[in-house]
Amino acid sequence: VVVETANGMGIGVAVLQAPKLVRSQLDSAFWYIAFFALSFGALTIAMGPLLASFYDEPRMVHFVWAVAAKLIFVSAFTIPYQLLNRALRYREIAAVKSAATLLAALTRVAVALAGGGAWAIVLGHSAHGLFVLIGIYLIQPFWPRLHFAFREVRLLARFGIRVALTDGLNQLYRNLDYLIVGRVF
Repeated sequence: VVVETANGMGIGVAVLQAPKLVRSQLDSAFWYIAFFALSFGALTIAMGPLLASFYDEPRMVHFVWAVAAKLIFVSAFTIPYQLLNRALRYREIAAVKSAATLLAALTRVAVALAGGGAWAIVLGHSAHGLFVLIGIYLIQPFWPRLHFAFREVRLLARFGIRVALTDGLNQLYRNLDYLIVGRVF
């Protein structure tokens, strides 16, 4: 949850609050977010064995790897999602999120009924990101051009990093007890 909060380094919120945006900024922001998603995904995958060791649960490595996929899905829909927010298209956002939640729940049930055990939770979690990605792109497609210039995202990044750090620390504070309770019990 903490890593997912920092995904994109707050650029999504910065895109939402920016007074004016041009297409080249959105392209650069997309690739900026993608870079951090891949970086955090790799970090999450690398942490898999450490978390499995911490919890003395070797199967956890594969669960952590599967959850890392959600970071890629979330990064891919961040820009079009925030464009929908900027356009005040809240009905469409709510419909996508509701449908994604329902489809993720059905995924969990199907995997559980098929005997998937804990995989039901893991795959349902990652599937939610995939379903939101599909829904957002059906409503607000955004196909980034192969363009990146840091100067175009510098101000967005400066604001976004503060947001990401604040949200990350908040999530760490709110979820640290799960880490401790999970280890002890």
